[in-house]
Amino acid sequence: MIRFEGFDAKSWHRLVTIFAPGFASRPPNAHAERERAPGGLLLVVFRGTSVVAAVHSHRGRCEIDGWRGASSMQKLAEQTDAQFVIAVEDGALELLLDRWGARVDLDEPSREGWLLLVDAVREIVDERKIYFWPDLVPGGLPRPTRTVIDGAADLVLPAGRAAYAILVRDDSTLDAAIAIARPVGAPFTVIGGERIVGAIGALEGNPRRDMQAVRAWLDRELAPVHVGLHAKTSTIEALLRAEQAGAWSRAFNEGQLVIDPSPPWVVAGLGADVARSAIVAARGVLGTLMDRVAPALESATRVASARATLSGLLGLDVGSVVGSVLRRSSTPTPSSSEDESD
Repeated sequence: MIRFEGFDAKSWHRLVTIFAPGFASRPPNAHAERERAPGGLLLVVFRGTSVVAAVHSHRGRCEIDGWRGASSMQKLAEQTDAQFVIAVEDGALELLLDRWGARVDLDEPSREGWLLLVDAVREIVDERKIYFWPDLVPGGLPRPTRTVIDGAADLVLPAGRAAYAILVRDDSTLDAAIAIARPVGAPFTVIGGERIVGAIGALEGNPRRDMQAVRAWLDRELAPVHVGLHAKTSTIEALLRAEQAGAWSRAFNEGQLVIDPSPPWVVAGLGADVARSAIVAARGVLGTLMDRVAPALESATRVASARATLSGLLGLDVGSVVGSVLRRSSTPTPSSSEDESD
């Protein structure tokens, strides 16, 4: 179970759209512009070789020329200017829900239900009833077990601890804030900026003072802080989309990204980022000689971070997947201090 506190519609919308800009709401006068804009998601429902329905997230229902299998998905994306395509066989979603409902036990912890849903989705995908384009998750990736999920949760935020993030606009005014507490034997608590500001007063955009104030309040009222982050929203948006190795560690070293306290998984992740950046730089200097050595160095980096980072535990480079999705998604949705007076 997860409990949410201290969010109004505007702050929740802002927080979500930083990481999922395609969900940003727009005023009526911007709808026509969005309809003309490239990108978005194309959802296709097919039966055999015929299309039952096709809906584009920017333009609504659209007409496409039949269904020719997974090999036609890239062409459909190009025809409709979509960045993502999901094709679903007619009746597949009902089958998915039936299988999940038959297996889930409401008395089990919620994570068990989600793992069973992952199992059901993978079965439907393996049966070629649902297709995704592009395929961003490596094939053959093992389904995470309960032990892996628990280990990942304990690594990122151990029981009895809290975490928080403060994001500010380029003018240093508060853009979004969130705190997460994981009390022992109690549900996760997710706290929005309204409650945080109401408890400690206005945040000034100064990393040291803001972080001291939020950390002292969380330590006193909820749980000791395990990790905290302070950065400009534009910095986080750029880092999430960055392709070059070393971007996160460089932002940290330059003070654009302040993380305090920094638990071992953060230190290990930044260290691995530095190592990947060094390997890329060495390739440019040493050329073909480095091509022989780089695979061994990259393997050593993965082994060293295997148990100390989230990606190592899950066997999936989470940052790479998130970055791939965001780079194909809508551009970041800007926020200004004038929004607060709407």
